[in-house]
Amino acid sequence: MKSKFRLFYAYRLLLIICLATAVLGQAPHIARAGVDPNNNPLDLATALSADPSLIASASFASLPPTTDTTRSTAVSDVALTDFPRDGSTYVVMSNGIAANVAPGFGLSSNLGGVAIRGNTDRDVTILKIDLNVPANRDCLSFEFRFFSHEWPTYVGSNFNDAFIAELDTSDWLTNASSISAPNDFAFDSVGRMISLNALGTDGMSSANATGTSFASTNGATATIRARHSITPGTHSLYLSIFDQGDQNGDSAVFIDNLLVEQTNGNCVTVAPFQPDTVGVYDSGVFYLAARTVQALRIVLSFLGMQVICLLSAIGTTMAWIRLVY
Repeated sequence: MKSKFRLFYAYRLLLIICLATAVLGQAPHIARAGVDPNNNPLDLATALSADPSLIASASFASLPPTTDTTRSTAVSDVALTDFPRDGSTYVVMSNGIAANVAPGFGLSSNLGGVAIRGNTDRDVTILKIDLNVPANRDCLSFEFRFFSHEWPTYVGSNFNDAFIAELDTSDWLTNASSISAPNDFAFDSVGRMISLNALGTDGMSSANATGTSFASTNGATATIRARHSITPGTHSLYLSIFDQGDQNGDSAVFIDNLLVEQTNGNCVTVAPFQPDTVGVYDSGVFYLAARTVQALRIVLSFLGMQVICLLSAIGTTMAWIRLVY
């Protein structure tokens, strides 16, 4: 008889705890394989910094509508790809549900975030990290890896998801499928913006996404270190990720190992890629040819289609041709 009473009171206590949790709105976050949803900006800034003493404060300049289970930012302590890069944690930012980067989860989240910078950005998260840079430091850097569920299917389309890093001034802007970001310093090794269209099919691969939800049919960049010259004193780092053109098809970025170092004026940065426009015709049949040291990228547009060709600069072999409807 006593055991029945104990069981009865145990059930009642459990019910009271559950009801109290619901009423107070403190339902536990759902972590997925160690990827813990977290929208505390200071927690995020601390998790990605190699030296927490650099962090003065942190805030969100923009955050889409989220709940405990649909947060667009997370702190992870599980090894995915080659992260963490320093210490035991790193940050995940997404234009969808950040925790869904863990293997086995869907990647088509619509958070309901509207345009805030132009007319086509959606589900925008901007993390602002205020820094106290010590004397004798002249180079800020961090490591990141960008993933996209839109790759490779929507390369060359209006769905141009992107990740942008800016120092002190955040003024990127969207218009149709284009992105203007004069203060961006996150580029790949040849100076391309970290966006689906700028990276193209050769700037990401499925192999780079191994071990995440983006593996097999989607892709990621390699791990990249972004750098920017800096002076001692107070500064603000802005990290932005967003959908472009719609709110479906998630992209994400892993970020870690934020440093400020002394390089004696040798803070090596990658210059942004500058296309050479060699022909623009009113008919739109041939409108852009862009050259880099590594490759020749030609975009032809006709009959509502785009043909994107990439040719090797050191050979005559065509690397890829893609039709985008």
